[in-house]
Amino acid sequence: MKTKLLALLISVIVIAVPFVTSSTHNHNNDLGIPLILCTILALLLVLFLKLEVIVSAALTTAGGIIAMIIGMFIDWHYDPTSHNLFPFEIVINTILFFIASITGAGLGFAFTKLFHRKM
Repeated sequence: MKTKLLALLISVIVIAVPFVTSSTHNHNNDLGIPLILCTILALLLVLFLKLEVIVSAALTTAGGIIAMIIGMFIDWHYDPTSHNLFPFEIVINTILFFIASITGAGLGFAFTKLFHRKM
């Protein structure tokens, strides 16, 4: 349980960095870097923390969504009219984050099976 909570916290922090450090505070179309970070993080969770593929994908997806919501709150602080359709944004980005994280977790699973050696 502590490992999963730590993985969720790490994914929120890592994926939130591009949202928080943006100089324009307008995150309407900049999902490229968070999606890449989500893929890499899911791969690393499977490789180093030995989490299952679906657990790793779920944790990084949840971390990405939480990070995106933090970014929305920051955007709302600067412009209250931004993200007017945020429920649709959350649903679409959940799908995108899940696709990215299941890809990374699948790659991590493939690496573990490919390079697994019995001792």
